[in-house]
Amino acid sequence: MDLGALFEVFADKVRRGEPLVPDASILKIFASELYQRTSEAMLSISGECAGLLEPIEGERQLNIGSAYL
Repeated sequence: MDLGALFEVFADKVRRGEPLVPDASILKIFASELYQRTSEAMLSISGECAGLLEPIEGERQLNIGSAYL
């Protein structure tokens, strides 16, 4: 939810025709760190055999090991 809210702040600026300030880089950093924490949690939950697991079914197939890499 925080990532979505931060995205909306910068998207609103673009819609109003305002230039993006260097602070927009925070969005990329925040998204990257969130993805890293999520993939580390998936690895932790799946255990030492995470790289050997079959992809998770869903909207798109997700391989836990490759998500971390």
